[in-house]
Amino acid sequence: NTEYQYMYGDSFLVAPIYENQKSDENGNDVRNGIYLPDKNQIWIDYFTGKQYKGGQTLNGFDAPLWKLPLFVKNGSIVPMYDKTKRVVEFWPAGSTSFSLYEDDGNYIDNSNKEEVSYGGSVTTKFTSNVEGTTATLKAEKSVGSYTGYNSNRNTTFVVNVSKEPTKV
Repeated sequence: NTEYQYMYGDSFLVAPIYENQKSDENGNDVRNGIYLPDKNQIWIDYFTGKQYKGGQTLNGFDAPLWKLPLFVKNGSIVPMYDKTKRVVEFWPAGSTSFSLYEDDGNYIDNSNKEEVSYGGSVTTKFTSNVEGTTATLKAEKSVGSYTGYNSNRNTTFVVNVSKEPTKV
């Protein structure tokens, strides 16, 4: 029964607590019935890094009050940003890519009924490629512009791996 879980975008599976199972006095509980789809997919507990094979149902999953059951697909690239900085999280596996689209978030000009202007945008492509024991992560040059765009923002790569790297 997957009615109490959902995908958030293509990368995240969210399985909120919807009923008490073994709740203690502090609100810590377990979550039963978490279905991880696709037997060929590895799902990673976002908070602990523990890996699970898809195509199974998890029962008794620890869900302390601070930890929503949240899983990310192995191979995902997830940008998080604001107008001052970007943080891009990688879970390297195979060859994957993600194109980040950003604009000013509030400009639409449809005064000309034949053409709608959105005030510009910027696209940045991120790629991850794993060959053997080497993971190559790239951020391509951002393309485009919009009013208020700052091309000199910091970008932080967060690389989630299953074991400590031998070199960076």
